Amino acid sequence: MGTDKKYWDEKSRSRWFNTDGSEPDCERIAVGCLQRIADAVERMSGSYRELADERDRYKRNWEYVKDDREHLRLSVAALRGVITKLKKKG
Repeated sequence: MGTDKKYWDEKSRSRWFNTDGSEPDCERIAVGCLQRIADAVERMSGSYRELADERDRYKRNWEYVKDDREHLRLSVAALRGVITKLKKKG
């Protein structure tokens, strides 16, 4: 089955012409074209899934960095408060 599919994929790419006066088999050409379209759609969906996964990774990283940054900002503010208290005390 796999070799037949590949065969029709390749045949559908061929430039058809009549050397002996016979008509090309349009049904088989159409089947090969449909198989090529299906292959292209499958490849595109794989690329889309990869892009979506990458987007999700970047979003998770961004959320992590955002949360970490906020935590550090609050720590710095608290430490500045401690420094101010120590200056007033001393």
